[in-house]
Amino acid sequence: MTQKTNTPKTMATYNKELNYAFEFYHDNGTLIDKIDGPGDIGYWLTTPDNGAPIYGAIIPVAYKLAQEKMGNERFIKAVRIPFDEEWNEHPEAKEEIILLYADSLADAKQVARSFGCDFMYWTEWDGTRIMLIVGVEDDTDIYKDPSTETYYFYTDNN
Repeated sequence: MTQKTNTPKTMATYNKELNYAFEFYHDNGTLIDKIDGPGDIGYWLTTPDNGAPIYGAIIPVAYKLAQEKMGNERFIKAVRIPFDEEWNEHPEAKEEIILLYADSLADAKQVARSFGCDFMYWTEWDGTRIMLIVGVEDDTDIYKDPSTETYYFYTDNN
């Protein structure tokens, strides 16, 4: 795995949360797609036409806990897989978390807060896909908040 060059690594508050790959699963347990790490967005999230959320939040709450509290109505299973400085994945330490189909950023932050999370991975589609790591306590402008960390942002380098 190689780090993509279109996502900067910084020393922001959530920098350590960049060191993860993600997998997304259908209800029947089959893999939808995988994101290899910062700068990658996989295929599935590239357009909402294939069932991907327009607004979504990867929330680091245990999948089973989310099922108990929310049922299965608004989210799917996601897996967060840590990797080290050499980009070696550590599947033995993976976590089952959720990808929330959110109505808005405020909605996603409220769900994350209800589980006691202090951050989430926010993704949205407006003709191109972004993914940011954002704090959930404040309703600040995530694009101006210095603690926001970019996980994926499409740039046309031509």
